[in-house]
Amino acid sequence: MNKEILENLWLDIEKIIYSRTKKDAQFSLNKVKYEINQMKSIINDPYLFNKLNSVLIYAEEASGRVSDKEHWKSCAVQDWYTFTSGIKINK
Repeated sequence: MNKEILENLWLDIEKIIYSRTKKDAQFSLNKVKYEINQMKSIINDPYLFNKLNSVLIYAEEASGRVSDKEHWKSCAVQDWYTFTSGIKINK
């Protein structure tokens, strides 16, 4: 997997996390869902694919005005780290 693709994906995930409202997050959320589904054949590891999906779920939970935003963000970051640690990254 290309490092630039992962960096751009994380930027989009951060857009979701820091969206002011859940409605504002919707465009980025749909974009990332599409990108993740396109990566399924590239990832080819169910555990890592599930971790990437978990990142998206946590990002969506963190979007908008929520009282436990830092908790959901932390969960997303932790699963992102697990995902990127397990995936082979091409430079």
